[in-house]
Amino acid sequence: MHLHLQTILLRLRNWKLILFLVLLGLGIWFRFGNLHQVYWHDEAYTSLRISGYTSVEVKQQLFQNHLVSLENLRYYQEINPERTVIDTINSLALDDAQHPPLYYVLVRYWVAICGRSIEIIRSFSALVSLLSFPAIYWLCQELFALVKPQSSQFSRQASGQISSQFLQFRISQGNLTGAIAMLLVALSPFHILYAQEAREYALWTDLTLGMSAAFLRSLRLHNWQNWGLYTVFLTASLYTSPLSGFVAFGHGVYALLILVILEHSIQIKKIFAYAIASIFSLLTFVPWLLVLIRDGAVAGASWTAQPIPLPIWLKLWGLTIVRCFILTDGDFGFDTWQVYAALPFLLLLITYSLYFLCRYAPPKLWLFVLIFLGASSLPLVLPDLILGGQRSTAGRYLVPTILGIQIAIAFFFASVFTNPPTRIFSRQISQLKTPQRSAIKLWQSKLTEGVIAIVLLLNLGAGFNILRAETSWIKVINYYLPSLTAVVNQSQKPLVISTAEGINFGTIFALTHALNPQVKFLLLDSANSLGIAKIIDQTQNFQDVFLLNPSKDLQRGLLQQNIQIKLDYQDFHLSLWRLL
Repeated sequence: MHLHLQTILLRLRNWKLILFLVLLGLGIWFRFGNLHQVYWHDEAYTSLRISGYTSVEVKQQLFQNHLVSLENLRYYQEINPERTVIDTINSLALDDAQHPPLYYVLVRYWVAICGRSIEIIRSFSALVSLLSFPAIYWLCQELFALVKPQSSQFSRQASGQISSQFLQFRISQGNLTGAIAMLLVALSPFHILYAQEAREYALWTDLTLGMSAAFLRSLRLHNWQNWGLYTVFLTASLYTSPLSGFVAFGHGVYALLILVILEHSIQIKKIFAYAIASIFSLLTFVPWLLVLIRDGAVAGASWTAQPIPLPIWLKLWGLTIVRCFILTDGDFGFDTWQVYAALPFLLLLITYSLYFLCRYAPPKLWLFVLIFLGASSLPLVLPDLILGGQRSTAGRYLVPTILGIQIAIAFFFASVFTNPPTRIFSRQISQLKTPQRSAIKLWQSKLTEGVIAIVLLLNLGAGFNILRAETSWIKVINYYLPSLTAVVNQSQKPLVISTAEGINFGTIFALTHALNPQVKFLLLDSANSLGIAKIIDQTQNFQDVFLLNPSKDLQRGLLQQNIQIKLDYQDFHLSLWRLL
């Protein structure tokens, strides 16, 4: 890979090299420049896993109808000496098996070494996300390494000349595609935001790219070292996200298609090696797979099966596409002029890039990208369309799909800088040397350069917006949490009353990272577990008493006791009431 990087540096002009390095540096800066955005519901659960406690244990110890300080709550948001990494794994197995333990074990060790602040926790994801740069470059290199010359122009020349000319072009195209793909990943607000998230998705991005590159390398070189590397990547990826199984299945489909159909030969050894690697990884994953099967429908992901209207489903898909290039407003954020302006352009860009890939790239290349896209998206899209639901609308589940789209766009953009054009793979060079063809090529190059400039400007604008953002769409149900926090922090001696129902449990722990130290909580085991009179007795010494997402029963009970409440804050997910 070092030699390939030297090649690309030599081939790029100085200004292009400087621009490349500046843009890559900005991508790194965007990841580390604002790690103090609102710490939200899901990230609070990450800190809970680090502590080694389960939700049931916390509810039994804290949600018992008595006053709780922020210090008491924060105890369950950091590493505790009486809990080990085994407890971290056990809390995931009991509470949230859809999240395998690899990321949480790694981040627990990271926090133990580096510190417990939210910036430190998030810096692990930010550092890990940097590995996606060389990983996607490596994947592009392996894609082009599979390509063999198809042009009849090559076949009329000496064998040595064929190898030299074609190898030079293949390396050039692979280098440029890989370099542009690096920039697309580095500057994409989608990847930047997940690189700032104390969750496993940045790590999953790296492992998805790594396992795919290792798979292609194993097909090409076919030795036990490379298949062993693929096995390691696949196993680690499964222990980061079970959705990696769909990507691995796509690898198997690809291997069968190219070995049996494209190469017209059944290479049993390669197919057998893939099968052995996959089976070994699956057997290694069996302990966690049994936990998943035991839990059946995972409670933490039950919302994905809730049906939504088709127009909303389509809007959410449109948002996923747009969010790869711009930073949207709000936790939903579709109905803004930025989205309406960007979506048609981006849909056209993605559609044409996929067409361009299939039209001009060799079958081995475009077939892999299409299977990579389909294997990771269709298992989520089809149940949504057939059974109803919103499984495929969560962008974090579509990381491989987004990576495949970015590789297709990178291939299209790279064709602008390639001479002769990409179609050399399948067309005679002599067909491309007419004046008319040259004029068309020049026009296409200028147009594509303009598209590249627009995409870079969109990405850069999003990146600079992220640097100064207090929150972002990735926070979902806690997007507006800073507004709620500001209301509570204005009080000199506030009390917040809440239960553990619904999203309250995770939101309460998220609040502990933003509230002032004087805030106290009255945590109820359920809305009806404590009489209204006893609740009021515990509020006497506080200047302001707030109710976080109070149930209808609790509100009715207060009104029956002639206790008036006023709505101080409300968004789509949270409400904050004040006792009068």
